[in-house]
Amino acid sequence: MSLIHCRPIAYADSTMGVPFSDVAHKKVCESFAKKILAQSHEKIGAELLVHTMHVQNVNVFEGIIEAAKEAKGDVIVMASNKNTGLKGILLGSETHAVIVHSNFPVLVLG
Repeated sequence: MSLIHCRPIAYADSTMGVPFSDVAHKKVCESFAKKILAQSHEKIGAELLVHTMHVQNVNVFEGIIEAAKEAKGDVIVMASNKNTGLKGILLGSETHAVIVHSNFPVLVLG
């Protein structure tokens, strides 16, 4: 089993009026990913062999699909943020994008 955390690449620095660098952003994301992956592994059960991966991509859905290929996955399991109607159209959904673009079966948890 592989657990994957994918973060979008941030193109930001102080010249863009953003007070943090990509290096600082990556460090915070790495720390968050480590924490979230550890919590997930604990809930799944320590007796299972789990491979963890933290990937980054401009498009999160592409990162998820690439990581699933790299991990030689059989299925992608994702949660739904339940954005529907106009909110869903405007904000989109990484889960929906994975379903549309992936050759893997996708199990969506509500």
